[in-house]
Amino acid sequence: MTFHGRNARTSFIAAALVLQVPSASCSADNEIEPPRHQDEQTQGLTDCLSDLALMEVKFDRPGATVGVVTPVLVKGALGAVSLEQRGDHAALMDCSLARELATASPIFAALGLTRLAFSAAYDHRTRRGSTKLSAHAFGQAIDVHVFDGRSGRHDVKTDFEAGVGRWLGIVPGQDGLDECIGSPVTDRGRRLRTLVCRLKLQTELRVIVTPDDNEDHRDHIHLEYAAPRVYVRKAAAAEPTARTVAVNAPAKKVTPRADAPFRMTKAKKKVRRQATRKLTVTKPKAKPTKKRLTKKKTTATAPAAARAGKKAHKPYVSP
Repeated sequence: MTFHGRNARTSFIAAALVLQVPSASCSADNEIEPPRHQDEQTQGLTDCLSDLALMEVKFDRPGATVGVVTPVLVKGALGAVSLEQRGDHAALMDCSLARELATASPIFAALGLTRLAFSAAYDHRTRRGSTKLSAHAFGQAIDVHVFDGRSGRHDVKTDFEAGVGRWLGIVPGQDGLDECIGSPVTDRGRRLRTLVCRLKLQTELRVIVTPDDNEDHRDHIHLEYAAPRVYVRKAAAAEPTARTVAVNAPAKKVTPRADAPFRMTKAKKKVRRQATRKLTVTKPKAKPTKKRLTKKKTTATAPAAARAGKKAHKPYVSP
């Protein structure tokens, strides 16, 4: 199913009102083909397809594509920009990327760079050196190696001048174009830096990776669609009700009266008992050991008594 630009724009406006996209092969009674994807029932997806039709972009609707919410196969120019396939990958991408490229095409045209030679748009793979899916896996990025047009051929590998201006840290939507461009030496280098700086600061192609970022992008520029951020303010805190006030109110401190009798509750007794309890460590009693009984000598021998100068005792013998 291919969409062609028509002189009568009323047909596209009518298509946008009914949130459907007309087919080129419709019959004479203007029948509208039902959506082929269930996700197209949402307002945002049908609006994107209607926007492409109003911009007179030629595209096909492929079948279900892994990772891509609204896949489109671009067959013609995206506004003032045309895509030239360089590798094996066709111009298959998400509708949001195609719409943003067409919206930003006046920036390309102002610099005379209207033909983009790309190597890949949709490519279901992970990032280099990572396990996370790349933006190419969702069809929301395209790698451009050569920019061509009335200003001549600009090859990123040979013509892009890295490190001559501020790139890292610039904030999209703010001023700083001259600081971002810097001071390139060649005209081609200035055009390429002007292009990427304007795209990052002034369009929704805010995720742009150039040779300024890393060595992996020394020969191409990564253009990625980034949905605008929506800042939601926190809801104001609801006024507290009587119930919440009663629950969250601090406990009222009660002071006992001077003439009130002292009452010792069980809880107070337990706290006082624990505070006054002394931890005593009792050593285990040692087991009694058996003592050896030794017989003491009570009488001295005869030689020992003689050495002591005493007479030896003679036992009494009866006559």
